[in-house]
Amino acid sequence: MNYINEINTFNIWLQGNPTTANAQALWYKLMSYCNSFCWIEYFTLTNTRLAEDLNISRQSLDRARNELCQKGRIEYKKGAGNQCGIYSIISFDVTTRTQSDTQCGHNLIHSADTVRTQSDTQCGSLNKLDKTKLNKKRDTNVSPKEKAFFENLDVNDAFIDFLELRKRLKAENTERAIVLLVNKLEKYPDSVKIAMIEKSIENSWKGIFELKPGDSQTVKQPQELLGTYI
Repeated sequence: MNYINEINTFNIWLQGNPTTANAQALWYKLMSYCNSFCWIEYFTLTNTRLAEDLNISRQSLDRARNELCQKGRIEYKKGAGNQCGIYSIISFDVTTRTQSDTQCGHNLIHSADTVRTQSDTQCGSLNKLDKTKLNKKRDTNVSPKEKAFFENLDVNDAFIDFLELRKRLKAENTERAIVLLVNKLEKYPDSVKIAMIEKSIENSWKGIFELKPGDSQTVKQPQELLGTYI
């Protein structure tokens, strides 16, 4: 995806597709984040961060996002519980999509092991990420430094160090792997996130796991296993 070409094409596209100021501002902001993430296909952002970046209310953010989804300029899946939402920019360079491919309620991606439910067809939704499609694009040669995976800077720095460790251990930091790791960590408090990440770094683990009694005296111990090796 060429950043300048996308911006220029979007400006031309706006001439024939009236779009609210908030929706335009959101698209430019998402493009900026996608650029900082080295153009990975899927990336996560919190509603709080985007609303603050654009200086708009949560309700205005929801309306702007829905507008971009309906106009076929982005794809979005709401995160479960406290997890971040997943975004994807629809490039102007891709093969022309039909109206049914971009309309509200289109099922964007099918998971091989997940039965589609009615909730997956709501406006702006994405089905669970398709392992095969996500693994087509790799991010193994790109340094994760200065990327924003978490709002808390201490958590973000620890996670970046962990991704660098995975590279040294020859574990590929694919888009899917990063999205899964981020989403799994999002359900825990920041102090728990840091403790779990640091434990994996200390033990040179490729994955992130549940804390056991005695691992930390300052965090509440989570009850369920965070994940397995990726």
